[in-house]
Amino acid sequence: MNSLKENLFDILGLPVSFRLAQSDIRKNYYRLSRDFHPDHFAAQSDEAKTRAILKSELINLAYKVLSDENQLIKHILEIYGMLDDSENVVLEQHFLMEMMEVNESIEEMDLSDSNNLKMANEMIDIRENDFRTEVNPWIEAFENGERSREVLAKIREYYLKTRYLLRIRENMGTFASGN
Repeated sequence: MNSLKENLFDILGLPVSFRLAQSDIRKNYYRLSRDFHPDHFAAQSDEAKTRAILKSELINLAYKVLSDENQLIKHILEIYGMLDDSENVVLEQHFLMEMMEVNESIEEMDLSDSNNLKMANEMIDIRENDFRTEVNPWIEAFENGERSREVLAKIREYYLKTRYLLRIRENMGTFASGN
């Protein structure tokens, strides 16, 4: 079931959850960072220092991933084996056509105009909110202990859709500089 070497939730002593409180992540991160800071191991063996450095790196990685919503979702999907690069995930044709239309609309805008840039961001924000509304019942099911492939597949679909929107946002910088 676990396709990763490390479950980053375990590193910070937190439950696998899409709805972690940032304060809990921070609190556990700071506590563990203090406990495993390499300076505390300066007088110990090279092996102990190396273990402290590696543990410290894992703690930092866990904090970075679990503090970012997109990375957190990706990590949970990886834990449950739902993101496999060799697996060709096909999204709905309707969604792909909509994204193509959004992308074309944005490409046609003069994004050096702040009003157009604002309008383009609002278009993407609306879609992100729609996707979030669609996935919320599935995330709630997961949080209530439902870990079925169906639930995880719906969350994966949400994740992949938001990746499309992220790429469009990133491309907006290219469109803006190209105009």
